[in-house]
This record gives sequence, C-alpha cells and structure tokens, in this order.
Amino acid sequence: MSFNIKKDTHTIILTDDFITAHNLNLGLKVPILAFSSIQNSKNLIKQLKNTNIKKIIFTVRLSDETQKIDYLIEKLLSGLLDVGYDVEIKTYFDIESMYDSSVLEMFNNNVS
Repeated sequence: MSFNIKKDTHTIILTDDFITAHNLNLGLKVPILAFSSIQNSKNLIKQLKNTNIKKIIFTVRLSDETQKIDYLIEKLLSGLLDVGYDVEIKTYFDIESMYDSSVLEMFNNNVS
C-alpha cells in the first residue's frame, strides 16, 4: 500500500502497519509505503527500484514484541542499508503518541 509517492519523491515513511499508514496519510499527506508480512528486503527494494527515493524513515510501534523489531532491523533494514538507502527509525507507542506535535513536525520537515 502506498500513498503520495511521485517521481520526484526523495524521502518516504515506511511502516509495517496499514493502520499507521492510513492515519499518517489522513493527517499529513506525506509519501508513505506500508507493508504487511514481509520476509526480507528483496520485495521492498524491488518496489523502490527506478525511483528517486534515497531516504527512508521507518516507523515502528513499540510493544512487547521486541523480537519483531529485532527481526525487522536484521532482515529488512540491513538490506536497505546494504544497497545505499539512508534509513532512520522512528518509534511510537500508540496512535496518540504518533500524533504528538514533535513527531508530526519531524515528519513534515523530513519527508519530501
């Protein structure tokens, strides 16, 4: 699922949660790519191929599932770094914390 990604997009928000992507799209209208059940970075890199995207802000909700975060960093983000993407990780605890003014400002200032 993707929102607002155009040819001249250089930075996107990447999330592993469709609800987060939908909420960010409603609130910010920034370039977003969401996925579910991805096993490695190959499919993601394939989607990003032939774009101008250089920076990825990966958003992940913190929970008791720390193994999930470790897996995403090991399998997904390391693959993106290996092929030259600038990757930044932003975490949030719940929908309310995602809409904190400092978080929204960071997204607005860093996504193009």
